[in-house]
Amino acid sequence: MGVLPPKDLSGWKSWKDQGAPTKDTHKAVVFAPFIIHGLGLPLCSFARGLLTFYSIDITHFNPNAILQIAIFIHLCDAFLGIVPHFGLWKYLYHCKPGMSQGVLQVVGGASLELRHGCKSTYLYIPLKDSNRCWHSEWFTLENHGGPLRLPSGRQPNTKLPSWEEAPTDEESAEAVELLAEIASLTEEGLTTQAVVIDFVFCNIQPLKDRVYPAYLYVGASDPTRETDRVFSEEEVLARGSSILKGKIHNEGTPQAYLAWHSSAASDITKLLSDPPQQGESRMLKRSSELTPQEMEAVVAATKGDGNNEATTFIVICRLSPDAENIATTKEYEGEAPKHEATAKKIAELENALTQSQTAYRNAITEHDEAWDAAIGLQKKLELEKKEHEKNMELKKVLSSTKEALKESRLQVKEQLEDLKLAKQKHEVNSDDAVIIGYAAEAEGVVEELTHELDL
Repeated sequence: MGVLPPKDLSGWKSWKDQGAPTKDTHKAVVFAPFIIHGLGLPLCSFARGLLTFYSIDITHFNPNAILQIAIFIHLCDAFLGIVPHFGLWKYLYHCKPGMSQGVLQVVGGASLELRHGCKSTYLYIPLKDSNRCWHSEWFTLENHGGPLRLPSGRQPNTKLPSWEEAPTDEESAEAVELLAEIASLTEEGLTTQAVVIDFVFCNIQPLKDRVYPAYLYVGASDPTRETDRVFSEEEVLARGSSILKGKIHNEGTPQAYLAWHSSAASDITKLLSDPPQQGESRMLKRSSELTPQEMEAVVAATKGDGNNEATTFIVICRLSPDAENIATTKEYEGEAPKHEATAKKIAELENALTQSQTAYRNAITEHDEAWDAAIGLQKKLELEKKEHEKNMELKKVLSSTKEALKESRLQVKEQLEDLKLAKQKHEVNSDDAVIIGYAAEAEGVVEELTHELDL
């Protein structure tokens, strides 16, 4: 139900029962259970950012870690209506060494664990205690475009500060706000099982780089689906049972956001926090925190290249609503009007995008209404068809009854004629005379029934 990219594009090769890939293969490596637990290729920016943040490759994780990331991404996407929030992730999780018999593992050497005190504020995830032989089936792929960090063949560096790095005060404040929303959803009945069932049923891989988040999912025709096939309830529950402990169901849970069931206006949709990508400094500061010397270094680094300069300006403005120190910086005094015009243009484009999204959602609503009307008409036609079939069966029964009565009438008439003839020959007694009367009466009844059936 999770799929690899087409073989002719990715050149994937299966290495089932060939042992774990502990050496540098010079190709990207993916374990089959990772796909079932929510991994997709190419990786989304959030998943790539986590690998960069922890300085590991995908083979350092285990299936439970992949599932924890998949649940977090889909929870943010489909039920909070936001892109995955890195500050919330750091607030909840830290990375810890993956050990086996006291030895740090090369494959599966990094696992994820909720921080102390977070289990009561986040969804309960009934992870499998054991995924035996999970690393016995794996694939190698050509790493075109670098969607995956190549396996190093070495143990992860567990001494890195990022493995235990706590969120900043601002990230913690935003995380608390998001956790309050999650608490509200759990009170309405949201569970981990419901989150898993939703992304399995929608046939999307949360860790895959998709054209838009799950809160814009449009149904069976959505381009982010892995296949066009619609899975049965049994298949969905079977996959859920293969990766989680306990009963799998989503009864009484709140509905996930969709393109036509968008998130209500909420301050949490404005909360943005992305993990660092490869080549970025994860120590990037907000503009209000930069010293004059650091600001001069930023300006010097972008001087002479208008595109970089504009990009740097926009990035810093987005990081902080207070960009006055940029506009008043000497090197930017002459650039402020240009940036104001650029900001105005961006606002116009964002407004046009909002209008397009509204029109798109309205079109989907109209399509759904037309579809519902067509379904209603189809059901009406089916009922009329059944009624017609029922009438045809009744007509057959009436026809056969009519034929039987006609035959009975003929038999009674023949018997009556025989009795009358016998009477004329004086071969009947008083009892036969009574029978003749009854026969005549029966003939009348049969004739009357036949007449009614004709009508």
